[in-house]
Amino acid sequence: MDTDWTEKYRPASLSEVYGNTGAVERLKKWARAWQRGKPVKRAAILAGSPGVGKTSTALALAKDMGWGVIELNASDVRNAENIKKIAMRGALFETFTDTGEFVSSREGGKKLIILDEADNLYERTRGDEGKDRQGKDYSDKGGKSAIIHTIRATMQPIILIVNDLYALTKNSPLKKLCETIRFQKLRASEIEKALRRIVLAEGIEMELEALKIISERADGDLRAAINDLQAISRMGKRITVEMTEGMGFRDNVITLQDALIRIFTGTDAEVRKVTWELDETPDSLPSWVDENLPAAYTRTSDLVRGFDAISRADVYLGRVRRRQYYGLWAYASEMLSLGVAMAKQREYTRTPDIRFPGWILKMSRSKGMRQARTAISRKIADWCHTSINDARMELLPIFRVLFPQSAKRDYDFAVSMTDNLDLTLSEVAFLLNVSPEDEAVEEIVERAARRREERTGFHPSEMGTKKGLSSGIEMKKVRGKKAVEKKARGGEKAENIKGQGEKERIKGKEENESKSQNGGEKRKKGQGKGREKKKEERSEGGDEGKKAERPPEKAWF
Repeated sequence: MDTDWTEKYRPASLSEVYGNTGAVERLKKWARAWQRGKPVKRAAILAGSPGVGKTSTALALAKDMGWGVIELNASDVRNAENIKKIAMRGALFETFTDTGEFVSSREGGKKLIILDEADNLYERTRGDEGKDRQGKDYSDKGGKSAIIHTIRATMQPIILIVNDLYALTKNSPLKKLCETIRFQKLRASEIEKALRRIVLAEGIEMELEALKIISERADGDLRAAINDLQAISRMGKRITVEMTEGMGFRDNVITLQDALIRIFTGTDAEVRKVTWELDETPDSLPSWVDENLPAAYTRTSDLVRGFDAISRADVYLGRVRRRQYYGLWAYASEMLSLGVAMAKQREYTRTPDIRFPGWILKMSRSKGMRQARTAISRKIADWCHTSINDARMELLPIFRVLFPQSAKRDYDFAVSMTDNLDLTLSEVAFLLNVSPEDEAVEEIVERAARRREERTGFHPSEMGTKKGLSSGIEMKKVRGKKAVEKKARGGEKAENIKGQGEKERIKGKEENESKSQNGGEKRKKGQGKGREKKKEERSEGGDEGKKAERPPEKAWF
């Protein structure tokens, strides 16, 4: 079987490393600091795309410095136990063997600990995840924590090799503890020099144009170019352009950090290809470019034009969200890559230190506070029979004022509200504007628990227990009995009221009847008198009428 050319022609010294001259010089400076004693940063992180020479440079450094090497791979040895067994044991002693055994300083010098693929440590801790069929643990339990502890205590130099720097340093102090050295993709001319050396060593006849094609299609990956050259050489000792026609272009995917560096340092139209190779959608780029642009562009005029390009990209992204027309993503990508790159009037050679967007970091850190605010607003709304929005806007600010002030009154208000609203530690801490570990928070929650125990007969911690359940049933029975009694009392009262009302109604009816009878008698008497009077009047009128109708009598002398 043929020897792997990437191992066969691995650099034996830093002078044989192709490309990344600045990164190599920084690594030398870090190594010389170890010769003078323990440096401030006892570990170095070599970050960059695959195949740019990170591991080869670390091994070449060890040879130049006369150091032994312990090489670990995070894909194989990832958990805390394995890291402590090999790396930690040797890091605490002056010297150690390749298996971590102690030897005296007379028998050996310093050892370089190399942890390759360190960005594959994810700190998984649940169940049997990461175990094979034999139960062997390949999980990441405590792996990153063990690395941090080893770096802080080490007496030996440590190098961590990563493809994705953010995956290693997020939510950890590794970036502050380590010297971060970035490796860039190699230029096609640098890859061509390395391949030419191999061709001469192997005695291969090769057309110059074929050598250029392999170098360009590798896209900065020297290891891939060497593998392509070795694969074609199996077809014969004479390599022509026609033999390279079957080679395809690699579907390269770059990291977000590499993409930003290429945007900020690029000066030609090739920068627009960055977003094509990036495994990210355009709407995730503006916050990263906005955060790191001031560190990359030092001239005010360049900065203004760069932000103008970001603003135009944001306009396109806004239209995508409103209209759901994703064809505008292409225009946003052009503005975020080529637009920002062409905004500078001069070239910036210094590689900026890419930072995580502050706005996203702030939102992530305040997530717990926002969740506590929402939960408290919901509880206040239920207690006060109002909407959640009104509780959040009007009542919650009052609670945040009254809770700290209740300290002057022995936390009476805070304790009663914690009991009534069933507030948690984090929610009480939010209202007091202190840490959940504060003594005042624990005191309020405990006193609220005792208050509830006095009121209900069981402690809140016993809610899920048999005692708590039985106590809850008894409380329901008591409440039910009280409700029945209250209902009975209400019924008796209603009956009394009903009886009194019936009596009053009957009495009123009798009075009305008597009144009506008296009235009837009076009406009868009145009617009788009226009839008699009318009769008299008629009789008198009749007599007068009769008198008027008789002829007058004769007069007598």
